[in-house]
Parts: sequence; C-alpha cells; structure tokens
Amino acid sequence: DIEKHPNGLISEVFQNFAIQFNVSDREHFRKVWFQLSPTLKVRGLLGVHSWKQARPFIILRMGIHGNVDELLAERFIAKAIYEDLDANILILESLTSHAFLSTNQHVSFGGMDEGLQTFLILNELTNSQNSFKELITKTHLVALSLGGHGAFVTSILDQQNNQKISSVLDLCPLINLQKTFEKQVENQGFKA
Repeated sequence: DIEKHPNGLISEVFQNFAIQFNVSDREHFRKVWFQLSPTLKVRGLLGVHSWKQARPFIILRMGIHGNVDELLAERFIAKAIYEDLDANILILESLTSHAFLSTNQHVSFGGMDEGLQTFLILNELTNSQNSFKELITKTHLVALSLGGHGAFVTSILDQQNNQKISSVLDLCPLINLQKTFEKQVENQGFKA
C-alpha cells in the first residue's frame, strides 16, 4: 500500500513514526575516530552547531550494536539533544558495533571498558591543550541500554577525578549484565 499510494494514510502514519534527523550535513556533522591506544580505536559522530559559539556538550553513548552509520534506536535522542536542546553532541558507538569489532582486536561486552573509553575521550576533548574545550559551557552524559552500563563507570571515574560532567541520564540502562544475559539465553532456549 505504501508503494502504491506514497501520499496515502498508511504512508503518512509511518512518516509520523519515523524521526527525521539528517546527520549527513558535513558542515555540522563529522565522523571521528579516537585513538585511545595503539590497538584501540573508538568511532563517533560529532555534531557542532558553530565553531565560534560555546554551547552545552552532550556525549551520547549508544546501546548494543549502535553505530553512527545507521543511528536507529538513538536517533530520537540525538535529534532532541542537537535540535531541541541546541547542544553540541558526540555520539559514541557501542563496543558491539560493526566498526568497533572490525577495527579492534580486543573485544569486550558491557560497561567497564566502554565507561573507561568514554572517560578518556571526555578528558581528551576537555583538556587545556584542546581548542574544542572553548566550545563547551557544560558537559553532560546520556546513555541508552547497554551504553548505560558504561555511563555508570564513566560517572564514577569523573566523580573521583576531575568532575567535568554536570549530569548523567541513563535511559533503560543495563544494570546487572551477567544475570540479564543468562536470563535472556535461558528464555531463548540457547545454551552457552
């Protein structure tokens, strides 16, 4: 029906459910890599309104399989941050994304490594030698699902060190990784 009637009611309903947020504008959005060690690279999408005016800076940590090429589950959050809150944004991919898995030899699942990586990236962007620091009024952290597991770690590291993060928002965070994973495997009938 959508193909036959692209302007019909069903097509309109689907368009209303889809979040329209274009991140292909190279003037404002850039894919970036962070080389955290010789064998560790993390990819993100940096969205900057203006390279001359400071704004709030929000790091968005994606959920399981989250990658900046598709931006599926996190699109509505990214749109709200960038357009509605008028903030600059850094969207960081999950350690389970295709780009991370194909680029790095060490693979981990869950929050410890992801939280440490987010903390290191935050420190790199806000250190005194980095001119990007001048574009930041306050820093915030938002995470979704599996990304929330790492946000807990980032928050603890920040509290114990330099306290650069003004607020943390976890949406549907994964709290107990091992028990959750075991329960999901049990419910699906798979054996590890």
